[in-house]
Amino acid sequence: MRNLSLFAFSVSVLLLLSCQNNSNQLPVSDQVLTNGAIPEDFHSFYEKFHSDSQFQLTHISWPLSGKTGIQKDSNSTDTVDKIWEKENWRMHKLDAFDPKDYKREWEAVGDILVIERITARAVPFGIERRFAKRPDKEWELIFYSDTHEFK
Repeated sequence: MRNLSLFAFSVSVLLLLSCQNNSNQLPVSDQVLTNGAIPEDFHSFYEKFHSDSQFQLTHISWPLSGKTGIQKDSNSTDTVDKIWEKENWRMHKLDAFDPKDYKREWEAVGDILVIERITARAVPFGIERRFAKRPDKEWELIFYSDTHEFK
């Protein structure tokens, strides 16, 4: 009986260890791939992008093009073009979107473009970011659309 308990304990420990965050995967939960696989070298970039402010600033294509949501009335918003400037940039962090409240969706376009959409679970609002591989093989953020309605 003691050997059976030791075996059950060992299996439990192995299961717990295997469920921990794997550094070869994107450090996000609720990953939904809509097209292709995320390029392997994107994983480490994505983690560093969200943990190192200097790295983030040097891996954004300035001025950054994108969109922003403008409240039209109490029931709707419009989306307008926006240029994001380095001087006004607020660092993006991984812990900003709780997986209980937000869904993260990824779309890989070959091995040079990754589109990320983060949407609220309760309403059709969210953000979109596009990352591309530069000629020097480094990744950078090339498009950012802040909170807007997904239709």
